[in-house]
Amino acid sequence: MSSPLTYKSAGVDIQAGDDLVERIKPFAKKTMRDGVLAGIGGFGAMFEIPSGYHQPVLVSGTDGVGTKLKLAFEWNMHDHVGIDLVAMSVNDVLVQGAEPLYFLDYFACGRLDVDTASTVIEGVAKGCEMAHCALIGGETAEMPDMYPVGEYDLAGFAVGVVEKSKILSGANIVAGDRVLGLASNGVHSNGFSLVRRVIAKVEQSHETLPAFLDGMAFRQALMKPTRIYVSALLQALKSHPIKGLAHITGGGLIENLPRILPAHLGAHLHRQRWPRTELFTWLQNNAQIDDIEMNRTFNDGIGMCVIVAPESAQALTAFLENMGETVYDIGEVTSLPHSAASDPHVSRVTLSSCADQSGGSGGPDCRGCLDQRPKPWSLPWSSPSSWPSSWPLRGQRSSTAAQNPQALHHLVLARAVLLPAIKGEQIVQHALNNLTLTGRAQKPL
Repeated sequence: MSSPLTYKSAGVDIQAGDDLVERIKPFAKKTMRDGVLAGIGGFGAMFEIPSGYHQPVLVSGTDGVGTKLKLAFEWNMHDHVGIDLVAMSVNDVLVQGAEPLYFLDYFACGRLDVDTASTVIEGVAKGCEMAHCALIGGETAEMPDMYPVGEYDLAGFAVGVVEKSKILSGANIVAGDRVLGLASNGVHSNGFSLVRRVIAKVEQSHETLPAFLDGMAFRQALMKPTRIYVSALLQALKSHPIKGLAHITGGGLIENLPRILPAHLGAHLHRQRWPRTELFTWLQNNAQIDDIEMNRTFNDGIGMCVIVAPESAQALTAFLENMGETVYDIGEVTSLPHSAASDPHVSRVTLSSCADQSGGSGGPDCRGCLDQRPKPWSLPWSSPSSWPSSWPLRGQRSSTAAQNPQALHHLVLARAVLLPAIKGEQIVQHALNNLTLTGRAQKPL
């Protein structure tokens, strides 16, 4: 007679799940705060909205850790991915101006390893302590045949609260406001599909991976957890007129910064204003990508952006640095032409990597910015047939363009991006050589 089939023999160990709950209770207990009414162990966690709010608005966020987990499996480094999980959600909640209140996690695997799961959840609890939010619930799902042995997936859910009148919507951001960048810890939790391909490429070419990057062992540098900005920025919001925050995650600065800007505004960033770390330099060199691709894939050293009026930037910088953050003034908010503001294919963030001769940073019209503009296919004037009739074509003499510096600059830029084989100053010179203008009065390019 065959043995009876049990849940355990089918691959689900209920006892292991119970053991895990007991292991993680002390971690969760350290995160408790005012407002928790019922936590781990019940059917649902309960939290009371703090007193003192006239019109409290709840803000929620959810995220995962992504393919960074593949390196955690391969390198047996599970202690910090729980911090990553918390950071990705609480930083998102924070940018609305909200204080994170509580967090829930979801841990899914094919076969539950209590030691590994406990290490991961301990990291989740550490992240919650750093964000001053309570770990009040979660789910452990052991699902045979769903995941390879030794692998798991994570998801996290954060809820915060903000006074309705204090929601950071970005509506009061104007052209000329400063963009402050808060340094990241490293790659954080985005771009690891490319990171893993770069590692594989180096290994397949029989080259040696670096032993150290930025003073840390190679693996530690890559796996350093996502920075949690909650403490410093919540304090700053109480006493400084912050207009907007942007968490720099997947899509980098180029994709995330526009999410907090009014539709008619963009931003110009100066890449030379924050340092290139050894880690990001190694990734960029081995991936062989330009600054645009770099900054739409990785955070490239900036994990959070803060928008503030110029007259408030210095005081806010000093405050945040006193709170332990590293702050750079990386750019400014700019006005967009109507055509660009209404075209979803036009990048609203430009990036330069040059400086002017006076020691300041080149503006969006300087030579070094031309090859960092959006690619031709994203520009509304990428085809000569779509250029306004007032723009001169090759070999034409045009007093119209001479009287219109903006048209001249756009023409030079349009011709430049359509000549991808020519770089830097050669682009500008080539375009200018094909124009014959008289009485030019525009500022130097």
